[in-house]
Amino acid sequence: MTRYAYWLFDPQGRELLLYQWDPGENSKVTTPHLHVRALTMLTTPNLPDQPTTDLVRRLVRAHLPTGSVTLAEVLRMAVDDLGVDPLETDEAKFRQRLNSSDAVARTSLAWQTAV
Repeated sequence: MTRYAYWLFDPQGRELLLYQWDPGENSKVTTPHLHVRALTMLTTPNLPDQPTTDLVRRLVRAHLPTGSVTLAEVLRMAVDDLGVDPLETDEAKFRQRLNSSDAVARTSLAWQTAV
């Protein structure tokens, strides 16, 4: 069975995002989804309106549907959109590794969902 959990943390070690999929019988949500933990950084002084604060609390716990996501996609987003520096300094080699990894993962995911 395929399952995943990909966490993104900020430099201080605070959880920002969690992409998760656990189709097992004991899982409450069995479809791929995203948790936006960065919303916890929106504190009450920044959100003086109580209904807004309650909404943020609900959003932090929400399972936002995503479809299946590969590790390569998460890494690509972290580098391209969040400014994370990849360990591989050769840009072409980095992109090729992401593309190769993504192709293998997509093949596996296609097989898992076809059953």
